[in-house]
This record gives sequence, structure tokens and C-alpha cells, in this order.
Amino acid sequence: MVRAGRRAQALTDQLLSFSQKQSLVPEDCDLNVLVAEMKERLTQHVGDAVSLTIHTDARPVPVCADPMRVQQALVDLVRNARDAMPTGGEIFVETDRVIFDDGSGGAAPEAISGRYARVAVHDTGEGMDPRTLARAIEPFF
Repeated sequence: MVRAGRRAQALTDQLLSFSQKQSLVPEDCDLNVLVAEMKERLTQHVGDAVSLTIHTDARPVPVCADPMRVQQALVDLVRNARDAMPTGGEIFVETDRVIFDDGSGGAAPEAISGRYARVAVHDTGEGMDPRTLARAIEPFF
């Protein structure tokens, strides 16, 4: 019953965010701390067939962001990774600092040069087919 309540709360939060009725409340925080605080909640979301490994950068990873939005995005990414591995697998969550210089953005070549904070979610699933990938960022897909 508690799990259903948490899922309902998360869905309500997403709907409010999507409808723009919930405003951003950015604050200075450490991405490492935000991710570490989520470990127990994320572990509950992955279930027994999937293992979760969290690795945070040894240095603080400062960001100015709405902690609730960052944490909700992380939950969504981990859930999607879990759903992509119905028979089990591994999910890895990592934080670090990156610097892009003169178009060295790698996977994001349009990135503006500068210092960035990064949270990455990787899994051992098979990945998405091209049709699904094209729709992956659509709300409520």
C-alpha cells in the first residue's frame, strides 16, 4: 500500500511539473549528495532481479538546480533502465565533472565550452529500437 502511495505521489509530481503549475526552486547543492540520498529509493525501484551500483565523484559536484526535479529525473531514468531489462541486469549511476573545450562535447558536439556537472545512468539492457529511441523524450510516452 505504501509503494502504491509513493507511485501515485511521483505521478502527481510529474503531472504538475508537466503542466507548469509547479515552479522550479533552484538552489546550490552537491549532485553527489542528491544522488547518495536517493540510493535507498532507487534500490526499491529496481527490484530483486536488477543490481544497482552508484559511484559518485570523489570531489563535490556543485550544481544550481531544483533538487526535487533532479531526483525525479533520476528515478525516471532508473525506472526506464529497469524496464529495459525484464529478466534482470545491472544499472550504474555515476556523477562527475566534465569540461568541454571548443566543440569537444563528444556525444553532445553542440555543447558550449565550459565546465559541467554530469549524472549518467547506464544499464546492461539491449537498448532501444530506432522507433522507440525517436520518441524517448516525449512526455508520457
